[in-house]
Amino acid sequence: MKKAFVDTILLGFVLIASVITLIGTVADEMIIHNKINDIKNLTINTALAAAKHYDIVEDTDAAEAVAKNILSQSKVGNEIVDDVTFTWQIATQPYHVDVTLDNYVQDTFWYRFLNKETFSIPEIQSRAEIVVPDPFKDTSDSLAPLAINQCNRTDLISGNKIDFTFTISDDYTDTDMGGFYGIDPACSFPAGNSNFAHFKNLFGNSEIDFVDFDMENTSGSCLVQTSFQNPRTVDPMQLYNNLKKFTLPYEMDVLLFDCDTTADTLIVSGILNIKLSNVDLTPTTVDGENVNLLTIEATVGGTSEIILKH
Repeated sequence: MKKAFVDTILLGFVLIASVITLIGTVADEMIIHNKINDIKNLTINTALAAAKHYDIVEDTDAAEAVAKNILSQSKVGNEIVDDVTFTWQIATQPYHVDVTLDNYVQDTFWYRFLNKETFSIPEIQSRAEIVVPDPFKDTSDSLAPLAINQCNRTDLISGNKIDFTFTISDDYTDTDMGGFYGIDPACSFPAGNSNFAHFKNLFGNSEIDFVDFDMENTSGSCLVQTSFQNPRTVDPMQLYNNLKKFTLPYEMDVLLFDCDTTADTLIVSGILNIKLSNVDLTPTTVDGENVNLLTIEATVGGTSEIILKH
């Protein structure tokens, strides 16, 4: 009788201990499940932050630094910030960045009574794609009064960086792939020295005064003329003084000239969307003549879209 009573008590303790252990292990599993969800959300936000910042500065180290700084602001993020890795694919489109946390180890409490002190969480990874839109357009409601040559070139690809030097109309050739030119949509800019002054004023107030351009009828259009005594020095300087005030990067559309274009006969093949990223003016000497080289740096393609890929 006494033994049966003791056995019953012991069985009760075993059952109570089993129930407590079961509840405890379920609690451990909930903690681990919630931790996985937290980490997944953090890798998602980190990938998006890195991609968005890279799209602005085009520097992976700077993008990672910004993303890690954001990640470290939370308790769990600060715990994993030194263990996440960034893998960039920026050689070809679509660009993307993977943020990965490998083999995260979570300590247990109740599972320790079952000789399991940790849980190993497998790889958690999130990807953010940087999708750059097609840079070529047939029409534009926001066309800058600028043009570049498209004749026999293959480098106008979304995401490509391109450099151009301002070239006056007298020096135009359709084989020049390194120049950019001012356009007069109807050859109606004021004559004389005010001709180029009118053109450069379209870039005043730290933005472009966008112009209308008839893509169907270009016969009345021409490159901007100049009557300055030293146009290779004065014109680039005047335009630079306005462009340097822009907040960069600055998105705009420019015309594309086809083969056989001349300063007075513009053959337009389309419109290109670019993001202006830098403007520079360098005094130098060319063929014994003092000139100012106005150079712009730009990226082909407009505003990118950041897309999360699971």
